[in-house]
Amino acid sequence: MASDLTQSSIARQLATVPNVFTLLRLVCIPVFAWLLLGADRPFAAAVVLGVVGATDWIDGYLARRLGQVTTVGKVFDPVVDRILIGVTVVCAIIDGFAPLWFTLAVLAREAIVTALVAYATAKTGKRTDVTYVGKCAAFGVMWAFPWFLAASAMTSRNAELFFLIGAWISGTLGLFFGAWSVGQYWRVARQSQ
Repeated sequence: MASDLTQSSIARQLATVPNVFTLLRLVCIPVFAWLLLGADRPFAAAVVLGVVGATDWIDGYLARRLGQVTTVGKVFDPVVDRILIGVTVVCAIIDGFAPLWFTLAVLAREAIVTALVAYATAKTGKRTDVTYVGKCAAFGVMWAFPWFLAASAMTSRNAELFFLIGAWISGTLGLFFGAWSVGQYWRVARQSQ
């Protein structure tokens, strides 16, 4: 009986509007990869990637607005964000649409933050919440990649330059906030000792 209640509770937590929205974002990740690497449609891939990255805040907003904040959602959304960044980094390395040093810097930040959060969670047994600065870092990075990708698809030098400027503004902010967030997560990990 207890396992039925637990399964029912999990099912209720999964079947919320914000979690369905997060699931839709997750489904779009392989679509992005296929458009870029399979169909050779970089601009379409950039649009999908931009939409998935730009809508990251919507599921959290919906959860709060609709009173549907769940433990599952608090874990599901950041996991989808990590998958999105991981797939994007791999695609950027394969396709070369973004500077390699930028891509590796994003990858390093993700690896460090993941390790710090895992350490803090293991030590305290509590989930570590995503910081606002960490959200700004993810948003900046997830805007930079579609801008870089769109720039690589342009045949006009002016259009390419437009997208590159957007990529560098967003990417620089993403890396700045990323470094700041590493410091925040470092403090969380140290306090959990």
